[in-house]
Amino acid sequence: MSAAKRVTILGFGSLLSERSTKTTFPDATNFRLVVVNGYRRSFAHPAAIFFKRGIADLEKLRCASLSAEECEGASFIGTAFEATDIGMDAFREREEEFRLEFIPYLEYHPEVMSTLPPPELAERYGG
Repeated sequence: MSAAKRVTILGFGSLLSERSTKTTFPDATNFRLVVVNGYRRSFAHPAAIFFKRGIADLEKLRCASLSAEECEGASFIGTAFEATDIGMDAFREREEEFRLEFIPYLEYHPEVMSTLPPPELAERYGG
């Protein structure tokens, strides 16, 4: 039997936490900060898994799932780690509403950050 293949996963929501990452990928290694150019994070749509797990709050309209979308000139800081592809089935189930893609990223270094445009923050306001 051949050894399981290792894959690199980028995180930008709950996978920013190494602890959360280990619940889906217990064998995750080389957890690190990265920069993803040409994309921005976005709370785009209600996620069915939030309702299945009872973590959605319709009364307060807290049910949107964080995703990433292409956006020229944008970038965000995320995480990267390696894990065996054995964990991919659980990951695909957890992220069933998303298209998984291979995209380029840069290792986080202060000199990389100085070349990026200033970050934009969408801050919550109002009722």
